[in-house]
Amino acid sequence: MTYTFVGSIEASGTKFILGVQNVETGETTATKRVPTTTPAETLAAYRDFFKERNPVKAIGIGSFGPI
Repeated sequence: MTYTFVGSIEASGTKFILGVQNVETGETTATKRVPTTTPAETLAAYRDFFKERNPVKAIGIGSFGPI
């Protein structure tokens, strides 16, 4: 069976919480907490996280401030 995966990003001032979820089963297959540092370091950390996982169809972003 082929599964569909989606990604999630919760962004705040001190950290990002990343996740990958299986759409069919609802299972969270991976998570990671990334401290907010420089924009380049933070972007690289979540780019690498998603590259190392199953391909995701979409990524949802929750932010408690401007993006």
